Amino acid sequence: RQGDFALSLAVVTSEPLAASSLEAVRRRLVAPRPARDRDNLWTQRLPPAAVADAFPYIDPKGGPDRWHVNLLESEGFNPTVGGVPRISTWDDDVFFPIGDRADLPPAWYYGDGRVNAAERFVREHGHALWSGLLAVGGGAWLLRRRRWARVRRGA
Repeated sequence: RQGDFALSLAVVTSEPLAASSLEAVRRRLVAPRPARDRDNLWTQRLPPAAVADAFPYIDPKGGPDRWHVNLLESEGFNPTVGGVPRISTWDDDVFFPIGDRADLPPAWYYGDGRVNAAERFVREHGHALWSGLLAVGGGAWLLRRRRWARVRRGA
């Protein structure tokens, strides 16, 4: 007998999952992504022993450089609809298609990788840095333009 139960599923892959397909899976499993969370976050650490033991054919020293982790949490995705558990009406299983570089987190995300202080500053504050430089440069240009206009008028 099937029931409506909570689900906490961690999908660990060597490649990022396709973000567009992942959203469809989240809707199907009633597992919305919290607003501040991101998909395809990654780690360079080896998987926990319990996970590594499940895949003895993967050599931890020769494995992928990164493990992509996606967490799907649902309060319940199998309610009874018309006296029938919803999952019993599914025609297919849930699949997680593999994505590509476009599905990776933004460039500022560096996971648990080691980055030097300069690179970390640029990744974390790059937008603010460029916006500030643009504002200062634009302000200087406007002040200079006003000064040129005064000089041309002879004031």
